[in-house]
Amino acid sequence: MSEQLERVQLMLSRELSDWLDQLASEIREQTGAHVSRSEITRAALKTLREVHRLGTAGCFGSLAVCKSCAELTVAGVVTVRSAAQQH
Repeated sequence: MSEQLERVQLMLSRELSDWLDQLASEIREQTGAHVSRSEITRAALKTLREVHRLGTAGCFGSLAVCKSCAELTVAGVVTVRSAAQQH
């Protein structure tokens, strides 16, 4: 099932852009699959959406209370680490 995509412009730091390229390269080396930066970004956003859903459901803190990129980053990392420790 393919999803309909909408074009958006996303501004990233050079560090994040380089990291996306590195991750794509690692995926290609380990699996042979060619995964684009856009695909990695879509996967990351879907993960963030799930983190938000879990927070809204009371499993973790809600992302909706975050007031900055830094707060969203911390909340997301804490949620992922907490989930990893539970499994």
